[in-house]
Parts: sequence; structure tokens; C-alpha cells
Amino acid sequence: MRSNSKFILITILVFICYGVKGQQTADTLALIKTFDKVMAFIKQPYLYYTTSSKLSSEPVLSVQDTMLFTSTCYKQFTDLYYSNNSDETFIEDSLFIKINHQRKTVWISKVDAANKEKLTNNTTNLKQLQDMMRKRYTISKLETDKAGIAKLQFVSTQAINGLLTTTTTLILDYEVASYLPKAIEMVINIRQPLTDELAAMIKSQNMHENELVKVIDGNKYILRKQTMFTVFTTIETDKSVVSKMPKWNDVLDFNAVTKAYTSKGVLANYTITKMF
Repeated sequence: MRSNSKFILITILVFICYGVKGQQTADTLALIKTFDKVMAFIKQPYLYYTTSSKLSSEPVLSVQDTMLFTSTCYKQFTDLYYSNNSDETFIEDSLFIKINHQRKTVWISKVDAANKEKLTNNTTNLKQLQDMMRKRYTISKLETDKAGIAKLQFVSTQAINGLLTTTTTLILDYEVASYLPKAIEMVINIRQPLTDELAAMIKSQNMHENELVKVIDGNKYILRKQTMFTVFTTIETDKSVVSKMPKWNDVLDFNAVTKAYTSKGVLANYTITKMF
């Protein structure tokens, strides 16, 4: 869970679109239909939204474990622009362009029409969503004291090789009247038995074992918790607002003869890598 995660909406879909388990079919389908309504705003032909996010970790091991950042997204049919504190992404024409301002790099690759549609419009239909959601996740509706706001919760616990256990919980707040999302909280809890190799690694990196390791039923485990809380600060579907969407040719020039891209303006000294 890092600040330069691509699109928060895509993150939601990757997390959720695998399944719900252990519920009656009617209850599950009703909640999936609700989720589908909440996410329907993605499919609007014109979309602009901004978010504010906070990342926190327990324990804090580095400066990247706790941070605040904002993001902006424009979508016009299947064209999309996304930015946060350090990255910009353009999905436009047949191009996927990723700019990293910290590394001063520009990566340019091709994206076909089918994948572009999936990335920007969530083409998963309700039947596909229902089938995928049965496999791993538990979904429920939570009580809330906020007027006009409802909550959906998704929980998944995975054991890897019988050792590493990861529990992921996602809570989605939305407006009852409009079905627009208001906030998303994702919490990841990791529990891993402490081995000699892990103990040596902790020591070699000058970490304090007592901050990471807890004794449970007489056994030592590494425990980590990371929380990402995101609030949707703006959601607009007005064409005039979306018409202000930045374009890739604002920052790059393309030579039709040499097929070369060159950076300009604030990106003048950036390194460009063309992947096709």
C-alpha cells in the first residue's frame, strides 16, 4: 500500500472483484447490486474527481509508512488522466504514459482498445462480478450513525504456504440517495511466524525486534498493520469541467517522421523510455 498506487478505483476493483463467501445467495446478490450502483459513476462518459488520502502504519518503520497525499482524476469516454503527489498517468489515444516526478522518468507504452475500456470504464457485468465475488471475500453492510450514509465491508483472509497470514478489510462509505462514494478505508493486517532468517534480517536493517514481534500462544510472530483512508473530496460529471483534462501533448512532443517522443516544459530534463 504505497502513495503512488495507481487509481484508487482500480485498486478497489482489484481488491473486490474476486468473491464473497459464506452468505445466502439473495443477500450476497443484493449487496453486490448495491456495490455495482456505487461504482456505476466510473462509467459516466465525463468524470472528474479528487481524493485526499492518509497512509498510516503500525509500527512505523520508515518515512514512507506515514504520509498524506492528494490525487486528481479526469475521464472522458476512454481517455483518462490521473495524478498524485509524485506521478502522472495519461491513458489517451492508444498510449499509456506514466510520469514519475521523483525519478524524472517518462514511460510510454501502447494500450489496445479492449484494455483501455477495461481500465477506464469497468466493463465487468453484474453476473461476472457475482461469480468472482463468491470465491474469497465476505461482504456485509455495516451500521452507521451518519445521516444519509451507508457502509459496505469486504473482508478477506489468506494464508500463504501455511505461514504468512494476511487479512484485508475494505470499508466503502456511500451516499444512500445518490449512491456516490464518500470514503474508502483499506486495512491490511499481516502475521508471519518469526524465523531465524527474518530475525537476522530485522537485526541487519537496524530495526527493533520488540516493535515488530509479538508473542502469541508462546510463539513469536511479526505483526504489521497498514491503513489507507481515502476521502472523495469532489465528484463531477459535467462536460465543461472535464474539458479541462490535461493532455499528454501538453508535456510531450511527437515527431511523426522519426516516431520519437521528446519532453518539454517542466519535463524538459526527464528521461523517456519508449516500450514499443
